[in-house]
Amino acid sequence: MKERTHAPEKPSLALARIPPPTPSQQRLEKLRADANNYARMSESATDPANRERFRHLAEQLAIEVLELEQIVKSPNTHAAS
Repeated sequence: MKERTHAPEKPSLALARIPPPTPSQQRLEKLRADANNYARMSESATDPANRERFRHLAEQLAIEVLELEQIVKSPNTHAAS
């Protein structure tokens, strides 16, 4: 009887489990998307007043995103009572 040889098994790669986004992360993504949408609307607006309005909204949302990212990434600081 002929002995059957098996090819060595490849090590299995464990799939990295990515945790679901937190509500804070979801909100940041929504704000980023809104800022991008307003920037695109600004670029395509034909009325100068609307162009400026959308540009301003895009900038304000982008600033808000940056500020919120800093807050989320910073360690929790509690004021002493």
